[in-house]
Amino acid sequence: MIDDFIVPEGNKCTVLYAGTLSSYRYDTLLQSLHWFKKSNPVRAGQLRFLFVGEGADALANEAAALDLSDIVVTEGPTSYAEVVRLQREAHALLVLGRPPTMKGYELFAGAKLFGYFQAGRPIIGVLPSDETKKILHRVGVSTVANVDSPAEIIAVLQRLLDAWLGGTLSSLVPDRAACTAYSAEQQTAALVRALEGGLAAEPFIPGCVEIPPSLQGEIGNEGWVGNSRRI
Repeated sequence: MIDDFIVPEGNKCTVLYAGTLSSYRYDTLLQSLHWFKKSNPVRAGQLRFLFVGEGADALANEAAALDLSDIVVTEGPTSYAEVVRLQREAHALLVLGRPPTMKGYELFAGAKLFGYFQAGRPIIGVLPSDETKKILHRVGVSTVANVDSPAEIIAVLQRLLDAWLGGTLSSLVPDRAACTAYSAEQQTAALVRALEGGLAAEPFIPGCVEIPPSLQGEIGNEGWVGNSRRI
């Protein structure tokens, strides 16, 4: 069941990220927050980013170097129950992507994304062109920015603040019906169907799937696919 959205109280718009940080890309988000604060300190000061999890110390140091300690708050790893509580108190949830140095990063969709759907909160995505971004678009999330575009990141934060101040945060919540396609029940049914030898809802057609750029050298024309054609 997706939670009904009740706007939390507070004099700042809180954006929560809970989970491991060390293997995710947050550098351009911090840079964008730095530029946002320099250009519009009052408006940027209405934001509060709370990062909870492993690797938060490194992020805190980078945030301090960019004079963001008044906006960015970090805490260490905590319990699942505490994460659920923090999600209920947050105005939005943040999802980040993997760095381009990670092979196959385009295929990545973090498990936390599906927990976010369950929480029924607005989602802020700062992402490369990966599977997470595709899924967010499928469920109607419009607050997604290109990880390499500070202008897009700031625009998304501005939109979040406008909705928070205007009392329209619920308009940014993912579409409930679309989210059910990614529910545990639906995924379990798909697994059972596969184990029983049933047909997939979306059958795989060889040659119709585009190979991600980061894997072209491994399995594309320069990798084992190309080599197999030459044998």
